[in-house]
Amino acid sequence: HVNIIQEINLHYLIARSLDIDLDNKIERIQAIKLIRRLSQVSLTDIPISLARAVVALVEGGPSEGDRLYRASLCICCELSILHSELFLKVNGVSALTHALLDCSSSRMIESILGCLTALHNDPETRLQAQVQLGIIVAPFTEFRYVHSCDLKSSE
Repeated sequence: HVNIIQEINLHYLIARSLDIDLDNKIERIQAIKLIRRLSQVSLTDIPISLARAVVALVEGGPSEGDRLYRASLCICCELSILHSELFLKVNGVSALTHALLDCSSSRMIESILGCLTALHNDPETRLQAQVQLGIIVAPFTEFRYVHSCDLKSSE
C-alpha cells in the first residue's frame, strides 16, 4: 500500500490537502482518516511527509473551528507507538510535550503521557527521544511559571 502511494506521489497531495485550510473540511477529514489507516495497516514506515503534516497540525495547536487537532493528537500518539523511529525523526516528542499543556481532556493527557513514557522506557528510543517531562511539573514547582502557547519561545 505504501509503495503505491509513494510511486504516484499521492502522499504529497494528502499532505497538501491538510496544509491548506480553506473550505476543504471534508477533504482534510478524509486525509486524516487515510493517514490513520495507513499507520495502522502498514508494517513499514509511512511516508515522512504524512507524519510531518500530522505533527505540524499538533504543533499549530488547537484553533477555533479546526476539529482536526484532537484527531492529529491521536494519530501522533499512535505513531509514537507503532512507528517510533519515524515519530522521532519528525520531532513528534516536542509536539506532544507541548500539547500536554494545551489539552483539556484528561483521557488525552493520559494517552500522551503514556506514549511519552513508553518512548522513555524503551532503551532503543530513550536517547533519541530525550523526553523532558519537567514541563508537566513546571506549573507546580516554578514560582514564576507563565504558560506560553508559542513553541519557539518555550524551547
